[in-house]
Amino acid sequence: LDKSFAKRFMAQMGIPTPPGRTFLMPHYYEAFLRAMAKHNLTEAATVDDLRAYVRDEIGYPCYLKPNDGARGRGVFRCEDADDVETALAYFMEQRVDLVLAEGAINIPDAEEYRITVYDGAVFACYARRPFTVTGDGTHTVRELIRAKRVALTAAGHKSNFDADDPRIASRLRKYHMTPDTIPAE
Repeated sequence: LDKSFAKRFMAQMGIPTPPGRTFLMPHYYEAFLRAMAKHNLTEAATVDDLRAYVRDEIGYPCYLKPNDGARGRGVFRCEDADDVETALAYFMEQRVDLVLAEGAINIPDAEEYRITVYDGAVFACYARRPFTVTGDGTHTVRELIRAKRVALTAAGHKSNFDADDPRIASRLRKYHMTPDTIPAE
């Protein structure tokens, strides 16, 4: 799924979308410029532009996500510049070519819904709930996450994360925790 294309398509249909732009990661930027030189295109938005765009235009919190993909894989909610750097490091490691930066929409007490439309009809609709674990004073965060994944899988849900996911590690650092911390009850 090309998220920037979907965003443009929805805007053309009059469907509101959060503010956002697509940026090229460094390895892709070089290849892009080489390929586009024959068309006299010498500029494109880079991760340096992304940092400035987040800081000066959309602010925090914001979301950084690979332009392609689905099911929330690699999506980072960034609360500050450190979170942006964590996301960019992950994207570099994963060789992501294009990153979509979007502003967060604050709707108090609202739930996030995923709606799939196929051939003009709603195919699926569900509330998306954030992944959480609750400390029991005995198990590490890593063990709690593993147990939750097992329970979700047994219930027929797919999970695409683990305790070493950089998004989880970043959130844990904000609470001065690691995957090996044993949270209190």
